[in-house]
Amino acid sequence: VRASVDYQRRALIAKNHTATHILNFALREVLGEKCDQRGSLVDPSRLRFDFAQNKPITNEQLKEIERICNQQIQKHLEVFANDVQLAKAKDIRGLRAVFGETYPDPVRVVSVGEEIDTLLKETQVDFGHEFSIEFCGGTHVGNSQEIFKFVITAEEGIAKGIRRIVAATGPQAAVEASIKTTDLMEELNSAKALKGEVLDHAIAQLRNKLN
Repeated sequence: VRASVDYQRRALIAKNHTATHILNFALREVLGEKCDQRGSLVDPSRLRFDFAQNKPITNEQLKEIERICNQQIQKHLEVFANDVQLAKAKDIRGLRAVFGETYPDPVRVVSVGEEIDTLLKETQVDFGHEFSIEFCGGTHVGNSQEIFKFVITAEEGIAKGIRRIVAATGPQAAVEASIKTTDLMEELNSAKALKGEVLDHAIAQLRNKLN
Protein backbone atom coordinates (compact mmCIF):
# COMPACT_ATOMS: atom_id res chain seq x y z
CA VAL A 1 0.00 0.00 0.00
CA ARG A 2 1.36 3.41 -1.00
CA ALA A 3 0.26 6.48 0.88
CA SER A 4 0.55 9.99 -0.53
CA VAL A 5 -0.17 13.47 0.81
CA ASP A 6 -2.45 15.83 -1.10
CA TYR A 7 -0.49 18.99 -0.30
CA GLN A 8 -2.92 21.34 -2.03
CA ARG A 9 -5.84 20.03 0.04
CA ARG A 10 -3.68 20.09 3.18
CA ALA A 11 -2.78 23.75 2.57
CA LEU A 12 -6.44 24.75 2.21
CA ILE A 13 -7.37 22.92 5.41
CA ALA A 14 -4.44 24.55 7.24
CA LYS A 15 -5.76 28.01 6.26
CA ASN A 16 -9.21 27.22 7.60
CA HIS A 17 -7.82 25.59 10.74
CA THR A 18 -5.69 28.59 11.70
CA ALA A 19 -8.68 30.79 10.87
CA THR A 20 -10.77 28.94 13.48
CA HIS A 21 -8.17 29.89 16.08
CA ILE A 22 -8.32 33.53 14.99
CA LEU A 23 -12.14 33.40 15.01
CA ASN A 24 -12.07 32.00 18.55
CA PHE A 25 -9.90 34.96 19.55
CA ALA A 26 -12.22 37.46 17.85
CA LEU A 27 -15.32 35.97 19.50
CA ARG A 28 -13.74 36.41 22.91
CA GLU A 29 -12.91 40.04 22.14
CA VAL A 30 -16.44 40.86 20.98
CA LEU A 31 -18.69 38.58 23.08
CA GLY A 32 -16.60 38.13 26.24
CA GLU A 33 -14.88 35.35 28.14
CA LYS A 34 -17.79 32.89 28.29
CA CYS A 35 -18.10 32.08 24.57
CA ASP A 36 -16.19 28.80 24.92
CA GLN A 37 -15.68 26.53 21.93
CA ARG A 38 -18.17 23.67 21.64
CA GLY A 39 -16.98 22.15 18.38
CA SER A 40 -15.46 22.86 14.98
CA LEU A 41 -15.02 21.47 11.49
CA VAL A 42 -12.48 22.40 8.82
CA ASP A 43 -12.35 21.22 5.23
CA PRO A 44 -10.79 22.67 2.05
CA SER A 45 -13.76 24.93 1.26
CA ARG A 46 -14.93 26.29 4.61
CA LEU A 47 -14.74 26.28 8.39
CA ARG A 48 -17.46 25.79 10.97
CA PHE A 49 -17.20 26.89 14.60
CA ASP A 50 -19.66 26.19 17.43
CA PHE A 51 -19.52 28.18 20.66
CA ALA A 52 -21.41 28.97 23.86
CA GLN A 53 -23.69 32.01 23.55
CA ASN A 54 -27.07 32.48 25.21
CA LYS A 55 -28.47 35.17 22.92
CA PRO A 56 -28.47 36.03 19.22
CA ILE A 57 -25.52 37.89 17.75
CA THR A 58 -26.27 41.28 16.21
CA ASN A 59 -25.15 42.29 12.72
CA GLU A 60 -22.87 44.86 14.33
CA GLN A 61 -21.19 42.15 16.42
CA LEU A 62 -20.78 39.87 13.39
CA LYS A 63 -19.24 42.71 11.42
CA GLU A 64 -16.79 43.41 14.26
CA ILE A 65 -15.88 39.71 14.59
CA GLU A 66 -15.13 39.55 10.87
CA ARG A 67 -13.15 42.81 11.04
CA ILE A 68 -10.94 41.55 13.88
CA CYS A 69 -10.27 38.29 12.04
CA ASN A 70 -9.14 40.14 8.92
CA GLN A 71 -7.10 42.55 11.03
CA GLN A 72 -5.19 39.64 12.57
CA ILE A 73 -4.66 38.13 9.11
CA GLN A 74 -3.35 41.41 7.73
CA LYS A 75 -0.86 41.78 10.60
CA HIS A 76 1.18 38.93 9.03
CA LEU A 77 1.45 37.15 12.38
CA GLU A 78 3.85 34.23 12.54
CA VAL A 79 2.36 30.97 13.81
CA PHE A 80 4.35 29.14 16.50
CA ALA A 81 3.83 25.60 17.83
CA ASN A 82 5.72 23.71 20.54
CA ASP A 83 5.13 20.74 22.84
CA VAL A 84 4.99 21.93 26.45
CA GLN A 85 4.53 20.16 29.78
CA LEU A 86 0.82 20.39 30.57
CA ALA A 87 1.28 22.01 33.99
CA LYS A 88 3.50 24.74 32.53
CA ALA A 89 1.21 25.29 29.54
CA LYS A 90 -1.75 25.92 31.85
CA ASP A 91 0.18 28.87 33.35
CA ILE A 92 0.01 30.76 30.05
CA ARG A 93 -2.44 33.63 30.54
CA GLY A 94 -5.11 33.99 27.90
CA LEU A 95 -4.74 30.43 26.62
CA ARG A 96 -7.93 28.87 25.23
CA ALA A 97 -8.83 25.20 25.56
CA VAL A 98 -11.91 23.17 24.58
CA PHE A 99 -14.29 22.70 27.50
CA GLY A 100 -14.29 19.10 28.75
CA GLU A 101 -11.39 18.01 26.53
CA THR A 102 -8.63 15.77 27.94
CA TYR A 103 -5.18 16.86 26.77
CA PRO A 104 -1.95 14.84 26.61
CA ASP A 105 1.18 15.64 28.60
CA PRO A 106 3.15 17.20 27.01
CA VAL A 107 0.57 19.20 25.07
CA ARG A 108 1.06 21.12 21.83
CA VAL A 109 0.57 24.88 22.18
CA VAL A 110 -0.20 26.93 19.06
CA SER A 111 0.24 30.70 19.15
CA VAL A 112 -0.69 33.03 16.31
CA GLY A 113 1.62 35.94 17.04
CA GLU A 114 4.22 35.16 19.73
CA GLU A 115 6.90 32.59 20.42
CA ILE A 116 5.92 29.89 22.92
CA ASP A 117 9.02 30.49 25.05
CA THR A 118 7.95 34.11 25.55
CA LEU A 119 4.48 33.02 26.66
CA LEU A 120 6.01 30.63 29.20
CA LYS A 121 8.43 33.23 30.58
CA GLU A 122 6.03 36.18 30.80
CA THR A 123 3.13 34.54 32.63
CA GLN A 124 2.12 37.88 34.17
CA VAL A 125 1.13 39.19 30.72
CA ASP A 126 -2.31 38.32 29.33
CA PHE A 127 -1.38 37.72 25.70
CA GLY A 128 -4.87 36.34 25.10
CA HIS A 129 -6.17 39.83 24.28
CA GLU A 130 -3.48 40.35 21.66
CA PHE A 131 -3.69 37.14 19.64
CA SER A 132 -4.82 33.50 19.65
CA ILE A 133 -3.19 30.94 21.98
CA GLU A 134 -4.62 27.41 22.11
CA PHE A 135 -3.90 23.75 22.77
CA CYS A 136 -3.96 22.08 19.35
CA GLY A 137 -2.41 19.15 17.50
CA GLY A 138 -3.58 20.08 14.01
CA THR A 139 -2.04 21.50 10.84
CA HIS A 140 -1.59 25.26 10.54
CA VAL A 141 -0.19 27.89 8.20
CA GLY A 142 3.21 29.41 8.94
CA ASN A 143 1.93 32.99 8.88
CA SER A 144 -1.54 34.51 9.15
CA GLN A 145 -1.14 36.31 5.81
CA GLU A 146 -1.47 32.91 4.08
CA ILE A 147 -5.17 32.91 5.04
CA PHE A 148 -5.58 35.96 2.75
CA LYS A 149 -9.16 36.86 3.70
CA PHE A 150 -11.93 35.81 6.11
CA VAL A 151 -15.65 36.10 5.32
CA ILE A 152 -18.54 34.95 7.53
CA THR A 153 -21.14 33.22 5.36
CA ALA A 154 -23.65 32.08 8.00
CA GLU A 155 -24.48 32.39 11.70
CA GLU A 156 -27.23 30.55 13.57
CA GLY A 157 -28.31 28.94 16.81
CA ILE A 158 -28.00 25.13 16.70
CA ALA A 159 -29.02 24.22 20.27
CA LYS A 160 -29.92 25.94 23.51
CA GLY A 161 -27.01 28.20 24.42
CA ILE A 162 -24.92 27.19 21.39
CA ARG A 163 -24.42 29.14 18.17
CA ARG A 164 -22.54 28.36 14.97
CA ILE A 165 -20.52 30.48 12.57
CA VAL A 166 -19.63 29.25 9.08
CA ALA A 167 -16.91 31.09 7.19
CA ALA A 168 -14.62 30.92 4.17
CA THR A 169 -10.98 31.94 3.72
CA GLY A 170 -8.53 32.50 0.89
CA PRO A 171 -9.86 32.82 -2.69
CA GLN A 172 -13.15 31.23 -1.60
CA ALA A 173 -13.67 34.14 0.81
CA ALA A 174 -13.37 36.59 -2.07
CA VAL A 175 -16.01 34.59 -3.97
CA GLU A 176 -18.33 34.60 -0.94
CA ALA A 177 -17.88 38.36 -0.51
CA SER A 178 -18.82 38.87 -4.16
CA ILE A 179 -21.92 36.68 -3.73
CA LYS A 180 -22.95 38.72 -0.69
CA THR A 181 -22.67 41.94 -2.72
CA THR A 182 -24.63 40.47 -5.64
CA ASP A 183 -27.40 39.25 -3.33
CA LEU A 184 -27.72 42.70 -1.74
CA MET A 185 -27.91 44.38 -5.15
CA GLU A 186 -30.67 41.97 -6.22
CA GLU A 187 -32.61 42.71 -3.03
CA LEU A 188 -32.16 46.44 -3.60
CA ASN A 189 -33.45 46.20 -7.17
CA SER A 190 -36.44 44.14 -6.01
CA ALA A 191 -37.25 46.71 -3.33
CA LYS A 192 -37.66 49.43 -5.97
CA ALA A 193 -40.97 47.86 -7.02
CA LEU A 194 -42.41 47.92 -3.48
CA LYS A 195 -44.59 50.62 -1.90
CA GLY A 196 -45.82 51.79 1.47
CA GLU A 197 -45.14 49.77 4.62
CA VAL A 198 -43.75 46.85 2.62
CA LEU A 199 -41.12 49.17 1.12
CA ASP A 200 -40.31 50.64 4.54
CA HIS A 201 -39.82 47.14 5.95
CA ALA A 202 -37.59 46.09 3.03
CA ILE A 203 -35.47 49.25 3.39
CA ALA A 204 -35.07 48.62 7.12
CA GLN A 205 -33.90 45.05 6.46
CA LEU A 206 -31.41 46.16 3.80
CA ARG A 207 -30.08 48.93 6.03
CA ASN A 208 -29.60 46.40 8.82
CA LYS A 209 -27.61 44.11 6.50
CA LEU A 210 -25.45 46.97 5.21
CA ASN A 211 -24.65 48.10 8.74
